[in-house]
Amino acid sequence: MKRSYLAIAMLATLTSCFSPKPVFRFKTEETQTTWDKGKEYVSYKKGEYEVHTSYYGNDENNIMFDIEIVNSNGDEFLVAPESIIMYTGSWDNATQSIAYNTLPIRAIDPEMELLKIDLERSRAEAANKNAGVAAVAIFAAAIPLAVVAAKSDAKNSNSTENKISNTDLVNAGVDVAFGVNAINQEIQLNKMAAMQDSKYNWEVTSLRKTTLSPGYSIRGLVSFPIPDKNFNKIRLDVPTPDGYVNIKYDYLIFYPNY
Repeated sequence: MKRSYLAIAMLATLTSCFSPKPVFRFKTEETQTTWDKGKEYVSYKKGEYEVHTSYYGNDENNIMFDIEIVNSNGDEFLVAPESIIMYTGSWDNATQSIAYNTLPIRAIDPEMELLKIDLERSRAEAANKNAGVAAVAIFAAAIPLAVVAAKSDAKNSNSTENKISNTDLVNAGVDVAFGVNAINQEIQLNKMAAMQDSKYNWEVTSLRKTTLSPGYSIRGLVSFPIPDKNFNKIRLDVPTPDGYVNIKYDYLIFYPNY
């Protein structure tokens, strides 16, 4: 009985070894903002161009901003999300101000991500087809093995030492081979489904490369790799023909309680 209590105590310890991860947000420095469906937007004007942006959210790898660029009446220019830059900043005691890192973090290029997805999907489709061919090969190879095993079992049918027949061994081996092959096929199908979802997000929701004429605007999500956590602020530099629009955010960390 004591051993049972000890086992339960050890199990309880093992099931409680994970701590909740902190949650982070980005909040604009500006006080003049507008809200829409829970998102706080800030707007900047640079000559004939306007930039509206809001922190959208994050996943395990990236942080995302909802950015709209408006060409009111300026020159036609190319909006390329990968030209938008993020800098991290931290408090500098020497200058008593925020010092921004000089190493830029460029936004992710959606066109490159779509290319990567198509290449990976091509590999997954080939692996799935190879798994189908392997299934046929396994079935074809199993037939002569089953015949040989059946003949061998017939010769030894009076023997009591053979508790597991050769036919049973062949069947077990075939079942294992089919099972492994089916798992591989399922893995590839799940990969392709996940890639299709990711492709849709990059195609539809992201800010795509666009030549922006006067009187037009473009809007979408811009993603950045999550930087190291040793910073207090970030600055987004959005290029326009009249210069960069600088957008500053405070980096906030929230720690969940047990």
